[in-house]
Amino acid sequence: MANALAASGVTLVGGKEWPGGDDGFRAHDPRSGEETGPVFYTADARAVSAAISHAQAAFARAGGSAPIDALLAVADLLDDHATQIVAQSAVETGLTRERLAGEVARTSGQLRFMAELARRGERLDATIDRADAAAGRPELRRVGMPIGPVAVFGSSNFPIAFSVLGGDTASALAAGCPVLVKAHESHPATSELCGRLMVRALEDCGYDQGWFALLQGRSRALGQGLAGAPQIRAVAFTGSLQGGRALFDAANRRPDPIPVYAEMGSSNPVFVTAAAAKRRGGRIADALAASLTGSAGQLCTKPNLIVLADGPDGEELERVLAAAFAAQPVQPLLNRQVRDGFLASMRAASALEDVVALSAQAGEAGGTRNLALTSSSTSEAEGSFVVGGTLLGASLEALLFHETLRAEHFGPGGVVVRCREEDFTKVAERLEGSLTATIHLETEEALTWSALVALLASKAGRVIVNGVPTGVAVVRAMHHGGPYPATTSARDTSVGAAAIDRFLRPVCFQDVPDALLPPALRDGNPLGIWRRVDGELTGPASAV
Repeated sequence: MANALAASGVTLVGGKEWPGGDDGFRAHDPRSGEETGPVFYTADARAVSAAISHAQAAFARAGGSAPIDALLAVADLLDDHATQIVAQSAVETGLTRERLAGEVARTSGQLRFMAELARRGERLDATIDRADAAAGRPELRRVGMPIGPVAVFGSSNFPIAFSVLGGDTASALAAGCPVLVKAHESHPATSELCGRLMVRALEDCGYDQGWFALLQGRSRALGQGLAGAPQIRAVAFTGSLQGGRALFDAANRRPDPIPVYAEMGSSNPVFVTAAAAKRRGGRIADALAASLTGSAGQLCTKPNLIVLADGPDGEELERVLAAAFAAQPVQPLLNRQVRDGFLASMRAASALEDVVALSAQAGEAGGTRNLALTSSSTSEAEGSFVVGGTLLGASLEALLFHETLRAEHFGPGGVVVRCREEDFTKVAERLEGSLTATIHLETEEALTWSALVALLASKAGRVIVNGVPTGVAVVRAMHHGGPYPATTSARDTSVGAAAIDRFLRPVCFQDVPDALLPPALRDGNPLGIWRRVDGELTGPASAV
């Protein structure tokens, strides 16, 4: 493959281009709504079948090993081609180049992180309990083994970090599972460029091209087909509740149901105590305004609900937050579907009784593009995807009664509620599962809020004190997941070291001769990994 990257509108299977298929489509520039880039075609059944066959063959030949060198090589290639990929992605998503450059760095970093975890065998949980004749106990050895080919669905809001080369792909490959990526139709050219880098990395490192396939397309049948294919052993998805639930249901209708690790909608509530509002109200307001509107509010951890302690300080914080929100720049949304969904959700919320508009984002020349409230139809469907955001205020009673006010508003908008501090628990009890939950408090009152923090921990996968939920760290301690409907599997994460666990299956070996054991469990520790032997953690240099 040539050094220069170019998107030509193809699916990539077995390291080769598959230009055919049905249902031609092109990306749209969100800033204008105009079509851009080459025509892509939805991968046909022949391409999907070939991709699955290649993946099965690669998995069988790998014998449980992972393409670690290819993960490292593609990380380097991604950094080398960052300028081109950022430029292409900016056209297809409307996201800023600064944001996208950071996404490239995060993606190459997590590829290297996953490669290192695989090399160290950290997530294999290799465990050996030697035989005890006196107790009549056999020798038992347990290790995580890769489950097989995985279908990964790219997200619209992270065209690099949660797409073709994103965390799901990196963690599945690090587990030793071939990956079939269904590219998101909003940024197909960006996906193709990243897919070509993966193909090149596999080729340069001498790996089977069956480890990776890129399937372009926008038909629901393609996604449903992948989830239902008998050879696919898991699905990873980031997107809407509707899309994630459809895949989850399809996978569970199979004769042999498989796990679907879907990250979906999340309200990410934020609570602010009276003491915090009094001491840090201005700083909290500025941070929340930036968090609400960063990347046009299209982050899965964006706060959608802000609950303030009533009183003079809470009222002032609300006023400052509304002003800071209005001062944020207007940005385009990712695609027409996201735009229309945001408009519909905000219109529905704003039409409710006891709900008022606190603020709208400023547009060009000091005007507003507050379509969430002023436009009553989708007549702008052929125009740009630029939409001004709206911050709503609601009464406690309205919030508790209307699910719409407690839901995710994917885009630059949110709901603010002022109520008595003793009602914070009442609000938290009404919330559904979420990726995050945040509380701003002062140190001296921390114990006062212990019960609320415990309640929030039952509702969310990550609890934050005195911060904002937007932003995740690719480290061992990170958990990016939460109870339904935030995800379909609250115990699993799509970010951090434990993301690998989704694609490993524990297998126990009893009294199995050394030559027949997986390398991770053999005497002498040939892989040089960390293992637990008779309850003691042993290092790479140790032997059984």
